[in-house]
Amino acid sequence: NNIVNKLRNQIIENGGLALAKAEVDEILTENKTVTGVKIKDGTVFHAKYIISDVHPATTLNLVQQGVVKKAFNNRIKNKENTISAFAVHINLKKNTFKYLNYNYNYYKRDDVWYASYYSKDNWPEHYFLHFNVPVNGSEYTDGIELLTHMSFDEVEEWKNLPTNKRGKEYIDFKNKKAIALIDLASKQFPNLKDSIQSFTVSTPLTYHSYLGTPRGSMYGTLRDNNNPIGSYISPRTQIKNLFFTGQNINLHGILGVSLSSILTCGEFVGVNNIINEINENYQK
Repeated sequence: NNIVNKLRNQIIENGGLALAKAEVDEILTENKTVTGVKIKDGTVFHAKYIISDVHPATTLNLVQQGVVKKAFNNRIKNKENTISAFAVHINLKKNTFKYLNYNYNYYKRDDVWYASYYSKDNWPEHYFLHFNVPVNGSEYTDGIELLTHMSFDEVEEWKNLPTNKRGKEYIDFKNKKAIALIDLASKQFPNLKDSIQSFTVSTPLTYHSYLGTPRGSMYGTLRDNNNPIGSYISPRTQIKNLFFTGQNINLHGILGVSLSSILTCGEFVGVNNIINEINENYQK
């Protein structure tokens, strides 16, 4: 939330407008040039340049067919994506679960590359635990997040049903998986179960619906360290004033996204100019 608020405030301070719940329905083009975007309520925002941090395949789905060459379109849409995620968001009873000022990663096997040996039959074999920072200096946290991997295949049967209307089987699936993940975490944190007040669940469908990533991929497109150029996506597209940014064009994670933003901004003002400015400010 702190990162989101900082970015939003920075946008507003520089004369921008930050909108929530304003899903883009179409990227408007004219003579194979982007002219703006239309959101679901019909409002149109015109712009000289468009930068999209939505997954490139999702971005191209918003562009009218024929504007982008078929070969480029197919290359982006056929790229393999990373595995998705399953998360349990737990609200805790007051003063029952002590706060730890670090994240906790657990692996059943002696191997941190869980995604490479992921198996739905052995699920769960891993979890990432994040503690909410206590308020008023308390030694207890009011909530934790349990996160692990999950394949989109396991929820695909419900993909065409609307959010919150996927039926009892889907709810039962979520609860069964949540309990299994909580059981695994309880082996390291024995008082967890008795500390839980309530919980909600996110599945690959959640990430697919709210983040617009194909098959709910956690880290976007899959990179190949044996072929880094072949798995690279440039911030520049075949439409001269439409650009990509975000985790799909460079590296994953917060650091990767920060580097991606430099590459995208470099298309406008030059990468070396940005790096020099960063270095100058850092030295101050």
